[in-house]
Amino acid sequence: MISDGVTLGLAVILAVVATITNRRGLRWLALLVMGAVIFAHMLDAFIVISLDERLNLLDLRQYLPETDVIASFLSPSRLALFGVFLASFVVASRVTRRTLVILSILALAAIVVGLAGQAHYPESIQRYTTPVVAVMSAGFVDTPRFRYAPEDLPHYQEQYREHQHASPLPGRPNMILLIVESLSSINSQRVAGTRDGLPGFDELSNEGVLFVNFFANHAASEGGIISLLSGFPPMHYPGARPLMFEEFGMQWPILRSLQQQGYYTAFLTSARLDFINLDEYVQHIGLDEARGRDEAVSLAAAPRYAQDAPSDELLYAEALSMLDRLGQRPPWLLVLATISSHLPYTHPHGGPDTPEAVWEWVEAQLVTFHQSLEREGFYEHGVLLITGDHRQMRPITDVERERYGASAKARVPLLIIGREIPAGITDQRFFQQSDLFRHLADVLNPDTPLSPNPIWVKRYNRKYGKIGRTGQMTVFAEADGSGGATGYELYVSGNAEEWLGERPPGARRVGFMVHAQRATHQAARNRNRGDCPPTGDSVEVGGAYLTIEAPGSYWFRLSTADSSACLRLNGETLIPPGALPGEMVQVQLKTGNYHMEILPTGAVATIEWLKPGARRSQWESAPIRVVAPP
Repeated sequence: MISDGVTLGLAVILAVVATITNRRGLRWLALLVMGAVIFAHMLDAFIVISLDERLNLLDLRQYLPETDVIASFLSPSRLALFGVFLASFVVASRVTRRTLVILSILALAAIVVGLAGQAHYPESIQRYTTPVVAVMSAGFVDTPRFRYAPEDLPHYQEQYREHQHASPLPGRPNMILLIVESLSSINSQRVAGTRDGLPGFDELSNEGVLFVNFFANHAASEGGIISLLSGFPPMHYPGARPLMFEEFGMQWPILRSLQQQGYYTAFLTSARLDFINLDEYVQHIGLDEARGRDEAVSLAAAPRYAQDAPSDELLYAEALSMLDRLGQRPPWLLVLATISSHLPYTHPHGGPDTPEAVWEWVEAQLVTFHQSLEREGFYEHGVLLITGDHRQMRPITDVERERYGASAKARVPLLIIGREIPAGITDQRFFQQSDLFRHLADVLNPDTPLSPNPIWVKRYNRKYGKIGRTGQMTVFAEADGSGGATGYELYVSGNAEEWLGERPPGARRVGFMVHAQRATHQAARNRNRGDCPPTGDSVEVGGAYLTIEAPGSYWFRLSTADSSACLRLNGETLIPPGALPGEMVQVQLKTGNYHMEILPTGAVATIEWLKPGARRSQWESAPIRVVAPP
């Protein structure tokens, strides 16, 4: 409510302006602006409540594929609230000048209190407040190296290549990886021991090994898919744009290791493949085939529900129809990604659009799919792996905090069913999405550690909205005995790392592997690209400078069609030659003057930047100050 004071204060001030003016045009302009402010605030609040995630309102139509999804945010009670709001425009009341003065003072006070409150909220609460209007400065930080130096790369790359090796189960069985949208540990009595929200899944889990300490690596579907199929947490790396599927699709995936061992790989979902550029990702990681809603004939003309996609029932039917064809080229891996349990809840068979009813239906289809696989003889030489892409997109409950502590945000279950898989077993070992195919063979060796330090990457990479929190992650430690209740905050930028507080057991190994992954990804993205040419210019003799008045996280890019142009900052390459269109880089800067160079001399380019807290659409020319040499 403190943050809502900003909106309330602006609305009251505009109402006072509309009241005291004698000009009809100005009066209606003030009323229209007031209405827009309140409407945007209400819609923003509804989206945060529904999705537990803030969206850029201007990009909402692009981010959500269908207008009916947007309309689903508007329940009868919310529509009634809009009606009352619109009706208030035709209600007029005479007020005294003294009342107007009091209202104005109270409005200004509400704005000041709201901005002050926002500036001091912890990050976990800021996401639920009104978009921050005040400039919030970050702490002073030393400028680290922006990229990994060439001499750093060989050792990192050698270690990382050994790390990216898939280890399938003995006998190389056929596999189905079933990624159930928003399947969360807290809803399973057998996993979390707190509530019986997934009775069908719990009963099915007696058929195999259930991992009760399985960790998602990210908060969204794209992060879960990347972690599972590429085999690494989606950590931003130097030179990468904040576009997950594009940037991580160009990296070597662990599925390639499965293919090298003879596996045929296929991907099937009932969602659109072009949604948030999933089509680019599945193409670039080298899947042998990938189909979505519009590519599968049985799905293209089917009725659509959540996320404008056909139901899980039809997805499973299409998967079953593929078994004979896949059986001609063993071994094979089929990845299925469901949609029916996506928010906002929509019952495919006309039942109540409630979480309980939708999940009951989703579970029923899952159990039926398992039974169909049994009838088809799949388990004679096949294994079914069931997990979630991420925890449900709802605010974390008190029950979750009490049960899981800091790791509540990362908890999803993993169930493995197969002929050679022990039944009725619960496995307590820490295990994370990105290690699934790397340590799959080890699930049969209960004494072998799987993922002693799971990593949860904070959601920095939104295609629409603000670019923030890049390089921040939470690390958990099996060895600390907290069961994941304690989270260790790690921040990385360039080639530097900083533990924000206590370090976990295994911190040195975690830090090394983080750098190994990011350095290898940087090298792969910049392959065959040179460094900026040498220059005789130096800070002492003059040149172009950028003055930073507020410390924080800045993004830079070159606006140019000249692929040979590159950018240096204080003598270090920031953007190398041969940059991809729109390539940007993030730098933590403290206050002071920074020497900027565009090379080679004569290159036609403009330096653009995003200041801390700016949205992705707010690129502007950096205010470069030219200082002549003496």
